[in-house]
Amino acid sequence: MRWNNWYYKGTADFLQSSEQGIDLQSTFAGGLGRYLKNTNHVSITLTGGFAYQRITYQQKVLVAAPENVTSAWINAQAKVYQFDRTNLLVTASLLPALSDPGRVHFNLNTSYYIKIWEKLNFNVSFYGNWDTRPPPGFSGSDYGTSLGLNWTFGNR
Repeated sequence: MRWNNWYYKGTADFLQSSEQGIDLQSTFAGGLGRYLKNTNHVSITLTGGFAYQRITYQQKVLVAAPENVTSAWINAQAKVYQFDRTNLLVTASLLPALSDPGRVHFNLNTSYYIKIWEKLNFNVSFYGNWDTRPPPGFSGSDYGTSLGLNWTFGNR
């Protein structure tokens, strides 16, 4: 087994979702990861570990106490890139709750970037957040897309 394909990873993630009635969801996770593929054009990783989540819901929607959830953490990330011309990033996190069996959180973030001309770039992204067991009266999902066109200034 080659140890240079392994790494430690930690993350902190913060989410606010008016659709799901979440004022703030804080997730702190850490674990051990492995590069499944790592070349000049593709990087695919898989990480496993543990996570802690604190979820505070909007009281103006319905009354729901803040929740503390301990979870397993499975994170996968794929990056595909062609030097500075194009870039695709897909990150998915699965958080099956250990302290609330049967409850699962899933987060997905994708973004695609393409260089149109010198310093003019186009990007499109998608995000999604799902909870299999939200408090009664709250939505279990939120997702959306965004498009962007940007111009880079300076020597970059």
